[in-house]
Amino acid sequence: AFYAKIAYSDYIFSISNFVKNEIDNFSQEFIGVSKNGSVIDLGPLPINEAVDLKETSNLDKKFSHILKNEFLLAVGTLEPRKNYDLLLSSFLKIDNGNASLVIVGRKGWNIDSFIEKLTSSPRYNKDIFWLDDVSDEELAFLYKKCRAYITTSLYEGYGLPAMESLSFGAATIVSNGGALPEVVGSSALVFDLNNTIELESALDNVIHSNEFYSDLKSKAKNFKHTPWDKIANYIVSKISEI
Repeated sequence: AFYAKIAYSDYIFSISNFVKNEIDNFSQEFIGVSKNGSVIDLGPLPINEAVDLKETSNLDKKFSHILKNEFLLAVGTLEPRKNYDLLLSSFLKIDNGNASLVIVGRKGWNIDSFIEKLTSSPRYNKDIFWLDDVSDEELAFLYKKCRAYITTSLYEGYGLPAMESLSFGAATIVSNGGALPEVVGSSALVFDLNNTIELESALDNVIHSNEFYSDLKSKAKNFKHTPWDKIANYIVSKISEI
């Protein structure tokens, strides 16, 4: 079915150069030609505006158990590709001071062993938290409040949460999985998935080194995202040319 969709397509929009190259290589291998197409950006959460004071007060109360200390934030469905096992094991190895780890995401597939490891930890709901039902407004609030955003994904065709975290000015640390380095550019720290010491060092530094943290915050502030309306207009213009 996937072969047919590529073969019969007139134009292919890809969400990153990484994905476009994969599709081009796939097309060459299975149908002998590369299809016409281009790369489009993705936009951030559509609520990048300031949350009103009443709503902020409500969220402060709802997440008071988390906000009592600084926290590292990870966002995405709990599934093997997200590589949460690496994040949790690395967090447990470092001196986390008073910082917590907060994972936001619904339960996905083939993840029972990790959830058992997560929820059976004696530190669960003390300095390690899992939130499986968070609204866009609540997620935006957590992006704004976190000490840093972390993703340890093995593969991402884009990596929307990493871009969202940068759009909210959060210090951001990502793996070199898939398109993540392309998406964050020079605005985040990229660690090598084959070097777990590099991740542990980054976690330790973002918690304990104000200089390291301030540098990542400064880089995040310089991140420029593409508005959704501009993305939509580009897609419409390309379709009209076909």
